[in-house]
Amino acid sequence: MQIFNKSKKNPTEKRSRKPEDASSSHSEMKEPAKADPVPPPLPELMESAKPVKAIKDTFVSQGTQLTGTIEGQGNIIVEGVIEGSLTCSHQVRIEPTGQVKGEIHAQHIMINGSVEGSCHATA
Repeated sequence: MQIFNKSKKNPTEKRSRKPEDASSSHSEMKEPAKADPVPPPLPELMESAKPVKAIKDTFVSQGTQLTGTIEGQGNIIVEGVIEGSLTCSHQVRIEPTGQVKGEIHAQHIMINGSVEGSCHATA
């Protein structure tokens, strides 16, 4: 008897399946595409790719006393005592323990210590 168009199948009967071709189930390995050669960089780009020089700090530590003319490229941080002129290309920072007796020439000057003399900042 068939109910809802279902037919009985023999449970011992196995479903027959056609064996698939083994080569059709695997994709073929293809050689990767060759990349175009990279052109050398342009000379004008090489000029702009030069590394930027970092600003260096010069420290006059606490307990140090210097007398004379001091010139530096970058920053000068004073925690000790300087007697004389102090010239630097960027920033002079006088810390709370620092003392300068003389002239200071720099782009920026920060004074947290004591200065006896003149200060000349360009910025």
